[in-house]
Amino acid sequence: MGEFFFSFVYFHNDYDNFITFYSYPDYTSTYINLNKAKAEGYEAEIRWNPLENLTLSASYTRTNTRDKTHGGLLLRRPRDMVSGVLNYAFQKYQLNLSVNHIGKRLDWKGFLGENLYGESYTLVNFAGSYTISEHIQLFARIENLFNEHYQEIRGYDAAGISAFGGIKLNF
Repeated sequence: MGEFFFSFVYFHNDYDNFITFYSYPDYTSTYINLNKAKAEGYEAEIRWNPLENLTLSASYTRTNTRDKTHGGLLLRRPRDMVSGVLNYAFQKYQLNLSVNHIGKRLDWKGFLGENLYGESYTLVNFAGSYTISEHIQLFARIENLFNEHYQEIRGYDAAGISAFGGIKLNF
């Protein structure tokens, strides 16, 4: 059946003099002091090794935030995040496929009470490596494999499909 791992973490953070970067709908921005804020929630993770070289994992994070000075949510903190990872290692190769889903989040609080939310998005990433020796490893990764169009911050497009590669030298 293989190894099985489960973790559950509860977190609660209270902040004093919480400084955040704030963007307005006209794309101007500034730093502001919210004074008091909090973030609390939980994260659950499961990991399973059904085979010696295969690892499957999934995690879920639920975050509740509060601007304790002005009320409402903190900006750009998704309430829900889900991820899954498949990792396969064989001989000198390692392959990794990950899927990350970021839920909706408050992106802008208007002065007249209107709120704008950032859309949820899902990213798929693929990475691999080949170990030539104990001192040399080749690696490559593709981020945003399916060229998902998304914005982490409203009005600022994130990168589309991107490829990276290199050589890692250990001495």
